[in-house]
Amino acid sequence: KKQFIGLQILMVFSSLLEVISLSLIPLYLNYANNPELIESNSFLKEESIFRVLSFEGQTLFGYLSIGLIFLIVISTLISIYTVSKIASFAAKVGTQNGDRLYARYLGQGWLFHVTNNTSKLINNISTEAVRATDLVILPILLLNSKIVLVTIVFIALLGYNFSITTISVLIFGLSYFFIYRKVKVLLSKNGKDLS
Repeated sequence: KKQFIGLQILMVFSSLLEVISLSLIPLYLNYANNPELIESNSFLKEESIFRVLSFEGQTLFGYLSIGLIFLIVISTLISIYTVSKIASFAAKVGTQNGDRLYARYLGQGWLFHVTNNTSKLINNISTEAVRATDLVILPILLLNSKIVLVTIVFIALLGYNFSITTISVLIFGLSYFFIYRKVKVLLSKNGKDLS
């Protein structure tokens, strides 16, 4: 439980860093196209960190480029670390489930083992536990991670342009709903065939 909570905090931090690094790219491109933007900005014209450090023109552009690249690399590395921790946690939970299933089978009486096919029991331990990990636990954790990212992006876009964001979410949401309804029958059939 403690590891799961730590994983959730890491997911939120990783998502925030991804959003920050992605949101700085348009600002950087605006500055690249029009370097006078910093000069015309009243906040940056006064006593800002750029003025204190005497960054001007090309030097400032160079430092901004290096800073943005550094932030994107750090964001990517933290995202990779987060995904690896999620995969490790999912594998650990899957292994624990397989161990519990094995212990449950061992705790059963002799009659249970006589009436049940041994190969099916072994298949449940070795294959079904792995399938549950790879096809249920891991996707749920990754989905959880992406929900945090999408929520942060959605809130940021609402602040930027409420009407376009709302219309876009409705269009994409309805499109996803209709596609899901269309494919749901096929997914259910394939799920039953696999199980």
